[in-house]
Amino acid sequence: MKIIKNEKGKIEVADFDIIQAYKIAVNLENEGIRFYGDILKNINDGIVKEDIKLLLEQEKEHLKFFKTEMDRELKTRSDNFEEDDIVDYMDSGIFSGYKALKGRSDVLKDAFAVLGFGLLIENDSISFYRTLRENTGDSRCVSALDRIINEETKHIERINKLIRYIEKTEREK
Repeated sequence: MKIIKNEKGKIEVADFDIIQAYKIAVNLENEGIRFYGDILKNINDGIVKEDIKLLLEQEKEHLKFFKTEMDRELKTRSDNFEEDDIVDYMDSGIFSGYKALKGRSDVLKDAFAVLGFGLLIENDSISFYRTLRENTGDSRCVSALDRIINEETKHIERINKLIRYIEKTEREK
């Protein structure tokens, strides 16, 4: 599998294999869970925390879906994808939004900055999941990916709403 981000920022996948894609999606969702978990530990605003909890729960549902789909695929054929290759894809800069925050507790305490990173992560996830959708013939999988893409799009809307809330709160201080 080859993954690139084109000049327009869209993620493109060549030599596509669904098991590889599911492994990357599992890794993306795990990163999202860590990301939102870290936010919860570092943000004190109750309104922001409640929205982040909702986002975290949805990421957990997405993780469960991708694990289930991967396990289903693995029952019918072998996996020729090395685990280390996932790290290569995740470190390639395509899915690097959260990685930039690791070890930066100062940034994690800044809700505005963290939510900006959240937008990058959600946009990359949507782009990747759309590519998965375009390259799978399984109608059940397409339907589930449509649902997840819709939820990730709502995550972006929710994050933008939180950013506006924080901006308003800061102005009122």
